[in-house]
Amino acid sequence: MINLRYHIISIVAVFLALGIGLALGSTFISSAVVSRLEGEIDQLRTERDGLREGSAELTAELETLVAELDQFEEAALPIVAQGRLDGSRVVLMAVEGVDDETIRDAEVALQGSAAEFVGTLWATGSFDLSDAQNREDLASVLGSSPNEVRLRRALQQSMAEALLPTEPPEEGSVVGDVLSDVTDELLTDDELQVRPPPARTAQTTLADLIEQGFLRFDGERANTTVPVGRLIVFGTRYLMVSAADVDVEPADFMLPVLRGMAASVDPVPAVAADATPQLPDSPGPVFVDTVRAVPELEMEVATQDNLVQYWGVMGATAALDQYPRVGHYGVAESAEAVLPPAA
Repeated sequence: MINLRYHIISIVAVFLALGIGLALGSTFISSAVVSRLEGEIDQLRTERDGLREGSAELTAELETLVAELDQFEEAALPIVAQGRLDGSRVVLMAVEGVDDETIRDAEVALQGSAAEFVGTLWATGSFDLSDAQNREDLASVLGSSPNEVRLRRALQQSMAEALLPTEPPEEGSVVGDVLSDVTDELLTDDELQVRPPPARTAQTTLADLIEQGFLRFDGERANTTVPVGRLIVFGTRYLMVSAADVDVEPADFMLPVLRGMAASVDPVPAVAADATPQLPDSPGPVFVDTVRAVPELEMEVATQDNLVQYWGVMGATAALDQYPRVGHYGVAESAEAVLPPAA
């Protein structure tokens, strides 16, 4: 006969065996799962390290290709532009804040084009007309009211006169001889001796703007040396460069200058070029987009966007060469073609 004590001991033994079995089984299963997970983690680490090595190799290859492309562009710029502007005097005008490397590439292209490249005129932050002191100083140079609207008009007229000089009569020409004879007949010897100093000229205005810090001249990469007073001659062509986030807004300098030139000559002997990179998050070529949207400029001024690219510099050089043809080139939506057509 089974007594109660034996029955209790049997039940306890059963539950004890069950607990031991569950503990042992749980330990075994957990070890297997952990081992499998650790194996997968090791495999992922191996794959990650392989991807990192592959990425480093691709990055190195990309850097090598970019360096080789830069070397090619630097070597090709003067060759591709060679002879395009043979004999034409060219002045590069840029707003401070434009990327120096882009300007250097443009200067190299102009050097190689066989143009008479006399240097670069930089428009400084002093042309920021939102500053009252700048307006006062510019008004003093131009002999104008410091009123912003009137000051832009004065700048428009003065720069047009400075950049578009009329062709003087050739020395020894019939017109020059007649003017000289008439002057000598109208003035006595005494009057000739006390003739008043010459009136303020367009070149004087340009020199004053340089002296007062509104313009800065850089002739380091010029292929010919001329005095500041002779930078601009009849027939000079201009590459005018601006970009987003520069020191002077287009409305304060470049646009008034182009408007003044467009009102004086048809078409303007200039190419307006934008050095804003054409990237998904970039603000776009604000300068040339504005030129292309203004009716009196669209028909008179050639434009090129994306000057930061090698082909952009080539396009701008070709557009200068094809003056008086007017076209709008680049990759922006407002462009009509990537590059000027073959001449």
